[in-house]
Amino acid sequence: HSAIYKRTWHAIISLGCQAEILEKYQELKPDHFKTSTQLVNPNATRLCNTAFPWFLSMDLKGDTSQQTCMSEFYQIHWLRAKAMYNRWIEEDILVCLKMKRTVQYFQHQAKCWKGFRDANRIEAKPGHVAYAERQIRMWNQFLKQAEDSFQ
Repeated sequence: HSAIYKRTWHAIISLGCQAEILEKYQELKPDHFKTSTQLVNPNATRLCNTAFPWFLSMDLKGDTSQQTCMSEFYQIHWLRAKAMYNRWIEEDILVCLKMKRTVQYFQHQAKCWKGFRDANRIEAKPGHVAYAERQIRMWNQFLKQAEDSFQ
């Protein structure tokens, strides 16, 4: 059937048909014939970039609204797209919180090492103070890198 349609489509182009007819009856491509995994496997992954072929949305006889199969198909796709959108929003919130907590953790570690350093200064332990200074620099460097990359 697709070969007949393609020959007919090329024939109406060569006859110089109107633009609105070409908008309605578009060229068939191999991607249009791929089966929707939503119907075959409702739990399939990587469906975010799938789109309906143009001929599924055609209403030739005006009876598309009465076809429960197609309306159920559209409802499933809409619900899955809505769920995916909600997951993206949730993921955005979670990633922002994780970045904030990472920065707070680095600040906390630097503060802890500052307390350790100050305690060892009082006890006159220069080796411990030097190690604490090194740790403070390291955690502050992590903090700066995190703040720079999360901005």
